[in-house]
Amino acid sequence: MASRDTGQKTAIDRLIRTTGRAVIATSGEGQMALEGYKEHGVFTFSLLEGLDGSVDTNHTGQVTLLDLATHVSKRVPEITQKRWRYEQFPMLGLKGIDFPLGLVKTRR
Repeated sequence: MASRDTGQKTAIDRLIRTTGRAVIATSGEGQMALEGYKEHGVFTFSLLEGLDGSVDTNHTGQVTLLDLATHVSKRVPEITQKRWRYEQFPMLGLKGIDFPLGLVKTRR
């Protein structure tokens, strides 16, 4: 039973450390969210682009929350400025520690 208790304690400790909140929204209050970019809204396009694994700059094999938030906060204003000459800025609110959202597919 001792090893089971230790395993449960370890799992609970990890959960406590990873508890937090993350908000990544298409735009801030009072700002337009632009649609019609490569069959998506700019925000959605940037999320999907990041989830494809290209944001894994550390080559860990994972896409983390921080990787994705950083990518979206850079790409959305970049795309909107280039296409519409209007900078849309996503709203980010991150509290807690970074965690993986998915694994990167290996390309052959």
